[in-house]
Amino acid sequence: MEISLNEILNIHKGEPCLILGSGKSLNDLNYKNFSGKIMALGSTILRINEKSKISYFVSANNHFPIPEIKNHLNFLNSLQNTTWLMSDTAAYNDIWIKDESFLKKNLNIKWLSFDDRHVGGKLCNPKKNCCNIVGSQNNYKTLQEFFFEKKAGKNYFFRAISVAEFGIIFALLFGCNPIYLAGIDMPQENYWAHKSNRKYYGYQSNFADNLLNETNKIVRKKYFYYYLKNFNLFPYLHSAYLQLLNKFFKKSFFSFDLNRFEENFSEISKIAKKNGQEIINLGNSEIIKRTDGIKSLKINNLG
Repeated sequence: MEISLNEILNIHKGEPCLILGSGKSLNDLNYKNFSGKIMALGSTILRINEKSKISYFVSANNHFPIPEIKNHLNFLNSLQNTTWLMSDTAAYNDIWIKDESFLKKNLNIKWLSFDDRHVGGKLCNPKKNCCNIVGSQNNYKTLQEFFFEKKAGKNYFFRAISVAEFGIIFALLFGCNPIYLAGIDMPQENYWAHKSNRKYYGYQSNFADNLLNETNKIVRKKYFYYYLKNFNLFPYLHSAYLQLLNKFFKKSFFSFDLNRFEENFSEISKIAKKNGQEIINLGNSEIIKRTDGIKSLKINNLG
């Protein structure tokens, strides 16, 4: 069943929320007795054993989950206690489904689709598949615009760098308080090199690694043929080039993304403070630790 942004406003007002990233610091936290809402970011949900405790699952890329892949769809439909919050403008790109009809027909869980890129409803030029869902139910507003309008009373937008920003935005829109961040480690250096290293992740999982590796092969192949068909291999080759640089030089060539990530967290923390909502960091991210308005704690048990 599809739900809208207006339906989730203050739906969990005053309830604590724990947001789980996939970073290694997640191993240090016991949240077995946590009684609030639990949100999993990205592939983290593949690594958690007790998936029935996850209230929300946030995704913001076109690699996982991909509902058109049968085992991804089966996995999604197994999450009967979970609401999937997905960036449709990331998922609906030119190599997968063209609109929401596939999800409406095949998904058996609650889900919310949000726009994260078409500011003010402005479409891509040239138009892409992601444009097909713009304004379908959220009045031509991106999640970021909706957030700043409802929580700060202003018209504002920032380009999100990670799924973590979306997770915190949703927790703030839910009205949750306090909001705990765990496993959102975001190394300041070598971020992408860390992300490609299995040792980076908390909760080691062969199931997750195998599924994601197989999915990456499918996605790379599909992208290659899509760009070849359209006589434009530059995006594919550019991505491969950056990955090679990261691999051989052990250095992130995406440092500007981390700068923007820090700016985004600063904006989010200001809104949280204005609304009397506390964000508490339990992870190892130096970026988050130095963000004004976010308290960092080192605890092993939550609940």
